[in-house]
Amino acid sequence: MPFYLQPTLGGSDLNGTKLLSSFDDYRFRGPNLIALQESIDHSIWRFLGVFAMAEQGKVTLDRGDLNFSGLAHSYAAGLTVRAGGFPQVYLLFAWGDEGHHAGATVNSSLLGGSARPSLF
Repeated sequence: MPFYLQPTLGGSDLNGTKLLSSFDDYRFRGPNLIALQESIDHSIWRFLGVFAMAEQGKVTLDRGDLNFSGLAHSYAAGLTVRAGGFPQVYLLFAWGDEGHHAGATVNSSLLGGSARPSLF
């Protein structure tokens, strides 16, 4: 597999999936990947909520090196804007092993993105 198609960890990947948010985008790249993400979200008032998240991950060249030791860590906390009882916008501050980042994520369905083509 060409290196530019291999899975990545750190920031956002090519599909916009965030893992290890405190790291730069595409920080770790390799053919074998393990990632864990734990989060809690709580509504505090009408459309506003808070959340906390912890992430761990590792990328290796050899499948035999893929284990739970030496995982990179990242932590994040922030606010959510909710619609219909679910978080739709995340405003976060992430910190970890190599620094910190602030960011925002918007649910793609709010922007017109979906799994099926638009009928209009």
